[in-house]
Amino acid sequence: MRAIDANVLIFAHIVSSRHHDRARRILREFAESPHPWAIPWPCVYEFLRVVTHPRVYHPPSPIEVALADLASIFGSPSLSLLSETPRHAAIMESLIRKQGLRAI
Repeated sequence: MRAIDANVLIFAHIVSSRHHDRARRILREFAESPHPWAIPWPCVYEFLRVVTHPRVYHPPSPIEVALADLASIFGSPSLSLLSETPRHAAIMESLIRKQGLRAI
């Protein structure tokens, strides 16, 4: 399964972005493909926060426009929205301990 992050959503939405065409192409390819793909819910929230923020984009996108774009994306039959499960904290801790993860 392939997954995209908030930046792909943001760049596909913001026409003035120098990455707009490429992000739009990637998003369209994923959405129209029969292969499964995913967006983590935190990326959805970040997309909404960034594109509607007046200090990030001037003018910011109206929330109605951003939500309409998301509704269109959510219509992809091969899309899964990723979220945490009740086991999330235990799995996170296990991975951190096994891999010895820490800040550097």
